[in-house]
Amino acid sequence: YPYADYAISRLSSGHFPLWNPYILTGSPFFAAAQAAILDPINLLTYPTGPYAYWTWAALIRLTLLGLTTYAFMRSIGRSVAGGLASGVVFMICGFVVAWLNYSVVTTLVWLPALFWTSTRLMQTGRMAWGAATAFTVGGLLVGGHPETQFLVGLVWASYCLYSVAVIRPQGPGMRAAARRVFFLGAMALLGVGLSAVQLLPFVDFLLNSNSIAERTGNLTPFYLGRSALFLAVSFFPNFAGNPTQHNYWAQSYINFNEQIDYIGLLAIALATLGAVYWSRRDRLAPFFAALGIIALLFDIRAPMFNLIRALPIFNVGQGVRWALIWSFCGAALAGYGLDALLNLRTNTKQLRNTGFWFLGGAVVAFGTLLVIYVGIRDFSWDQSWRPLISHVKMARLFHPASVTLYWPIIFLAAGAVVVLAMWKGLLKAPAMAALLVTLLYADLWTFGSSYNPVTPRQAIYPTTKTTSFLKEHIGHERFVGTVQTFRPNTPMLFGVRDLRGYEDVVDATFAQLYAPLNKKLDSVSKDSLQLRYTDHRLLQIAGVRYLLTMRKPRVATDRRPYKWLFEENRVATYENEEALPRAYVVFSSTLAPNVLAATATLLAPEHDPTRNVVLTGGGEHLAGPQLDAKAAPVAWRKDEPEDVELETNTPAPGYLVLSDNYTPDWEATLDGRGVPLLRANVVYRAVALPPGKHVVSFVYRPRLFYVGAIISVTCTLALLMLALIPLLTRRPPARQP
Repeated sequence: YPYADYAISRLSSGHFPLWNPYILTGSPFFAAAQAAILDPINLLTYPTGPYAYWTWAALIRLTLLGLTTYAFMRSIGRSVAGGLASGVVFMICGFVVAWLNYSVVTTLVWLPALFWTSTRLMQTGRMAWGAATAFTVGGLLVGGHPETQFLVGLVWASYCLYSVAVIRPQGPGMRAAARRVFFLGAMALLGVGLSAVQLLPFVDFLLNSNSIAERTGNLTPFYLGRSALFLAVSFFPNFAGNPTQHNYWAQSYINFNEQIDYIGLLAIALATLGAVYWSRRDRLAPFFAALGIIALLFDIRAPMFNLIRALPIFNVGQGVRWALIWSFCGAALAGYGLDALLNLRTNTKQLRNTGFWFLGGAVVAFGTLLVIYVGIRDFSWDQSWRPLISHVKMARLFHPASVTLYWPIIFLAAGAVVVLAMWKGLLKAPAMAALLVTLLYADLWTFGSSYNPVTPRQAIYPTTKTTSFLKEHIGHERFVGTVQTFRPNTPMLFGVRDLRGYEDVVDATFAQLYAPLNKKLDSVSKDSLQLRYTDHRLLQIAGVRYLLTMRKPRVATDRRPYKWLFEENRVATYENEEALPRAYVVFSSTLAPNVLAATATLLAPEHDPTRNVVLTGGGEHLAGPQLDAKAAPVAWRKDEPEDVELETNTPAPGYLVLSDNYTPDWEATLDGRGVPLLRANVVYRAVALPPGKHVVSFVYRPRLFYVGAIISVTCTLALLMLALIPLLTRRPPARQP
């Protein structure tokens, strides 16, 4: 929500949000990708405002997921009923519901569209389908979630290669097939070009960030209990409880969203039937079956499959997004399964066996949960989880009367009854298909309908005495909170700057410098907040005026810096009386050859940041008058995210230091003339000042954004031309004699 609110407010004011000044002493906003500003659905729904946007975006995404999955299934020969079954299952599967309107689903929404358009392109070779494929690739790459983009690209490439090698596009021969595959590759590259405006700044930011190092996973050990839990949740989504029902007990494993891969117990039964029935009748069925099983094994970290994070590229990310592939393959096979039932309508024996097989599965599932319930009730199987959830709540969760856990079994049993009713002649095939699709929808709706409500902003981000104080007193400076007092990114909504921030891609130098301090701030220790003098120095140079904490701050043996102001709901606000202004002037400098040397100098006890700035990679050594930062006050003329303007009046040569994050994409001017932008105090900015009165401006102009925009516009025009070629070259129909 903070991302959406910020993007919408900036766009509505006529500015494109390139920079986020409210987190991490400033950070690229657009280049970080997660905001997904250029996602077509976001652009379509942003005008409704940051509150209604959520509902409209969710509605469009769910509809698009359902329709394009249906269209894809129809393109590979499935019936209307089979396509509807697949569309319903993928549209509201557990993974989609849990991540709805996160950039995960903003990206995922293009997966079935990509399968559909590329399938039609390989089948027909028409330019219109090529243009649609390119547009879909572009939509995928501006969706904002790189890990999802990688997995979608992986499964799509596997599908295309399999189609070419095993199925082959319809046409006169291998030459036509090769020509269409080349055309498909060209359209994919054109789609990459469409997204260049997002892709180039992101890649540049990524390579200069700590993200790859932070997200590179070590070898994931195999834990039988964890894998068993994940497998259980695949069949019973509330097996580990549900946070919306206040009985979630699996916190020690992973959070709820990260383990949800439920597609419906009835859908799993239909998918199994589809895989078995069509294994020798349709060459795509084995592909979806094999890929779905592999994805599920990766998702639950099965033995040997837990090693996936040891592989290059695969080791970057959370490693749990394989649920999206399992969900898509399961949804596709559910459509195959419904078509299998329609084909079996004249084979009463197999239809009867299928109905009883479904019913037997429901009985086995119910018996399994019943055994667990008895074990918890009578043998204390839940003893190891007592610190997380009470025995009473655990027993209540697994009680047979707890429909929240037993709903999947009920719908599977209902599906069995529908199949047996058709076997008995009580239902016609169309009625059976309609009822099964309805049950598939009801199963997933029952699980997910209450999980993603749109809650009034005031209920989540209330105006408090603390937020009102910060807005009134903080001015151009910053504050810092702890994870218990003020969640990162949420201060964006109040227009105040936080030293922290929750961002997947963070400048590597900033992250390295501030990591120990952030770790200390987010500690849950109940003792006093023990800050080293280096921690205090980092807060001082960042212009952190206020500190919000539930623990009394202490700086080694120094009793001075932090002044208690007031307390609200056990959260105390302290003022850092030694904080530097966000913009100030110093008259002496120290030159450092590299970042490591600059860090050592900056954090040395004898260094005085109020009188001296440490410069890296440029600048001149100054040893001016021994004046501190108060000797030449800085006046603020403009303080916009991408445009900062300051006025100074200095008695001697010095440096204007702006404690905002340094990147080469910021440009500086002095009295309207371009001047070098210097790296100051390891991560901040500085400009050399001659004596006298001057106006200094900082403007954010990310070069790769503009280069990418040119490429994207060029590719858009090329795509339009390609789409118009069939219209311009179409011959008029011959006249009838």
